[in-house]
Amino acid sequence: GAVTGLDQHQRFGDYFDFFWRVKRTADVTVRLEYRQEKLHEHTQAQEITYKDVRGTHRTEFKVIGDDYFDDGRVMAWRCVLIANGRIVAENRSFLWE
Repeated sequence: GAVTGLDQHQRFGDYFDFFWRVKRTADVTVRLEYRQEKLHEHTQAQEITYKDVRGTHRTEFKVIGDDYFDDGRVMAWRCVLIANGRIVAENRSFLWE
């Protein structure tokens, strides 16, 4: 667990969990695009890639610690599921444009 104040500081922020399913074996990339409070319209992204996967999975993204304290809360986000190089699904927050 987070014992010290520094440990707690490094874990503070926004966490995102996305559940997804692929029916046929594919190379899959889950990409979270997001905008933070202090960066205004600047979009950042995190990606996690899976090789030859099939079935139901969970992907977790974190915007925590210094990234969170320096740039602020995540104000808008979009998550895309890319299978074999093509976007096959998307989920977005209400504020994403």
